[in-house]
Amino acid sequence: MSEASGNEQVNSGENSGGGPDKVNEEPLKGSGLVKKQRWKDRRSVHSLKKLADHEPGGLHQEFEKRENDRTRLPVGETAHFGAVMFAEAFTPSTVSRLYESLEDGDRRRHGVSAREQLRLNRQGQFSGWQNLGYVRRPGQFSLNGKHDPNLPEFVDAAWVKLHYLTASLSIVVTTFTIKENHGDLSGVLRTDYRDESGPARIRVFGFAGPIRSRIPFSRPKRFRVESNIRSAFDAKREAAFGKVEAMESACHRWLSKEYPGRFAQYDRKTRPTIRVFLIGGERPFQDKGGWLSELDLDRVYGSWESVNQPGWFLSEYRGIGSETRSIVTVAARRDDVQVANTQDPTSVWSVTQKFHDSHSPLAVKVTLASLLSIYDDRLGEIRDNAQSQKFPRRPVKEAKRLEEYLMGDGLDASVVIQDILEITKDVTKFRGDTPEYRERVPEVIKARLPRAAGELGSSMRDSIRHRATSLENYTKSITENFRASAELRQAITNARLQRAAAALSILALVAAVLALVK
Repeated sequence: MSEASGNEQVNSGENSGGGPDKVNEEPLKGSGLVKKQRWKDRRSVHSLKKLADHEPGGLHQEFEKRENDRTRLPVGETAHFGAVMFAEAFTPSTVSRLYESLEDGDRRRHGVSAREQLRLNRQGQFSGWQNLGYVRRPGQFSLNGKHDPNLPEFVDAAWVKLHYLTASLSIVVTTFTIKENHGDLSGVLRTDYRDESGPARIRVFGFAGPIRSRIPFSRPKRFRVESNIRSAFDAKREAAFGKVEAMESACHRWLSKEYPGRFAQYDRKTRPTIRVFLIGGERPFQDKGGWLSELDLDRVYGSWESVNQPGWFLSEYRGIGSETRSIVTVAARRDDVQVANTQDPTSVWSVTQKFHDSHSPLAVKVTLASLLSIYDDRLGEIRDNAQSQKFPRRPVKEAKRLEEYLMGDGLDASVVIQDILEITKDVTKFRGDTPEYRERVPEVIKARLPRAAGELGSSMRDSIRHRATSLENYTKSITENFRASAELRQAITNARLQRAAAALSILALVAAVLALVK
């Protein structure tokens, strides 16, 4: 179906139109006999590729029309990419950068500046959160926010909140409100797309088939024409998410420059991300398929419904072939999440501002899981490279790289993991003011496996605690192995030095004896 999933189209068999295991042959008129095609009557590899690339493909045109009709956004319906929420973590090795970032935008809470509150938090005397205001582009109205010309043009406002989670971990949560016209995906979802075939590939059967398939003038007897196909569904989906990911990349670059924490050292795909979609009339995640499937907003399975923030639905499903990690999709119908006592209750500005205030604690929990994934990956990288037999060996370089890890992620992990284990002891304390979501179980699963619906807060707490416990044990094991390995290498080095010193002593003694004899 698509190039990403690796599905292939098999167009034809032989020069005579038969299957791939048959011989080129054609019927003799007036008899039931057949004759084999002569070499000169067969099509060459070049002509077969040319013919395959220009095939009308009537069957695919029928599928194409069917997919476009099924996934076309109805008249009167709207779909907007309303906001993207990013989080940045500041651990012991990166907290100095947070102090520098807070120098310019120093807001005060109860007479205490953000930098002072951060200092108290690092000393274990304060915890909680602080609103750092919002950022807009120059020329836009701002009551008490900042202006930054480097903010992407499509961003209406960037809402920033600093969470003082533990003495070793502070998290900055930023919600980028997307302008109505830039986040409108309705035009993309109403556009019809076409099935696209990749270059044809000729697979030749028989003696030296792979070689003959690369010779343009070769005339194979048995062959197969193959090509990758990107369906109209995939093309529309790629167009919609391509627009979303382009805006996310620009927001990631801005946040990495303003608050260069742990995730700024990697690309956007490792950063904890919450996407916010606002729908005009259709309620998301109802198993209705259609155009909602283009944005992964159609599946009941794997979705959650908000309990204390009615109207919001959440899903961690990222679609087949997605490489992005730690991404959560949140969607709602505009009328279900309208904000009372505002000039425009259903505007993207009003809805996303309230979303930022209520859902930033959820972004903090997602960040914990992402941070543990980074530590796990770094440990795995060191473990996998421990027995590498590269030549020439560079022990000094390897020692520096190990020292960099131990003083960076190794030190961070040993402290942060303990703090995470502490805050996940009590599920009620872990939830805090995080909006609660309840699992939505499809009716088919309910009938076969009756069970109570899960709660997102408890599920995330159990998952994070289990991963932190495993990583703690893994870290201890790796550290003990490193220590034992270092001691063993030191002992081996000492033994070699002793042998070398003994050999030199013997040589010196022999030289002295020879000198006396002479």
